[in-house]
Amino acid sequence: MAICRVYLTTYRRTHLLRRALSSLLAQKFTDWICELHNDAPDDNAPQKLVEEINDGRISYHPHPENYGPVRSFNLFFRPIQEPFFSILEDDNWWEPELLERLLKLLEMHRTANLAWANMRVWKEKADGSWLRTGETVWDQQIYREPKVFRWPDPKQVYAPLHSIGSMVVRASRWTTRPVPDSLPFFGIDPARERLYPAELILEPRILANFAVTLQTARKSNVTEDIQISVLLALSFLRQVNETEEFFKTVWKNAQGWPVRASNTLVIASLLAGKFRFLLSYATPVDWLFFVASLIKRPWRMFKLMRSASAFPEIASFLDDRTHELCTYLQTRRESLGSGTNVQTAKTEEATTL
Repeated sequence: MAICRVYLTTYRRTHLLRRALSSLLAQKFTDWICELHNDAPDDNAPQKLVEEINDGRISYHPHPENYGPVRSFNLFFRPIQEPFFSILEDDNWWEPELLERLLKLLEMHRTANLAWANMRVWKEKADGSWLRTGETVWDQQIYREPKVFRWPDPKQVYAPLHSIGSMVVRASRWTTRPVPDSLPFFGIDPARERLYPAELILEPRILANFAVTLQTARKSNVTEDIQISVLLALSFLRQVNETEEFFKTVWKNAQGWPVRASNTLVIASLLAGKFRFLLSYATPVDWLFFVASLIKRPWRMFKLMRSASAFPEIASFLDDRTHELCTYLQTRRESLGSGTNVQTAKTEEATTL
């Protein structure tokens, strides 16, 4: 049995797949096995590439039909024998230290659910070359050392913290559960964070490369993405009790520029019936932005107000998982705060997580 199982997913991009596989083979940590999942059943180029590489750690898994990204990813979040797993998409690639460093962080934090690394952003040009943008997913001027995040973090109200493409996950009963297949691709990362009760650890060093490609299997729909953000915020407001300072931070984050997310919070608050909450935190500028959006994009705003009825399965999933997460953590806090031996409780938590 290997230490880490790596899932590599591909769809009609063998020229990029070769780069991703090369970055896996170049890992300093070598005790891994890899399942290469091909979501294009009629494309045998990935199989030929696996045969060409001829590495016994890599097995080939063609899908019987095109599953799409969300259904494919659900194949990767299932119980396994290995203690850790990771996901590498065919257009991204890793630096040689990624597995070694993230596994080390998880060894240091034995109750953590996952660790993930900062990513460098590249853009594909029309001629097939790659532009190094100079951007990173996380600001290295702010995050200089590994950062431990615990639920709930203000960023998790309507968005994700971690990046699936640069993570290592500790396999457990919590982390190996699916999300609804109906979930739009944007929602995979934040929805999965409603399944993780323990720490998430950011490694701010750039150990992975995120590719913005000209062609992608990810179906992006701005309205759908915002609807999922609304449902995330709605489930949070319904299920989580937090401090005034916490929600001040949430609203401050949403009032950023050039991307302003205050509409997400306004709509979620209205849907949750949190009118006092809304009046306490929404500023005059938030309301002006909301009204301007109603005037400029009335159909989109109508759809956002109907987010729960548009995605009932996802709304129910987020409500249930957020409630489950809060209940579990409250029970753990009460256990640790009672006469229970603290070290025994922490050992039990490490085992069950």
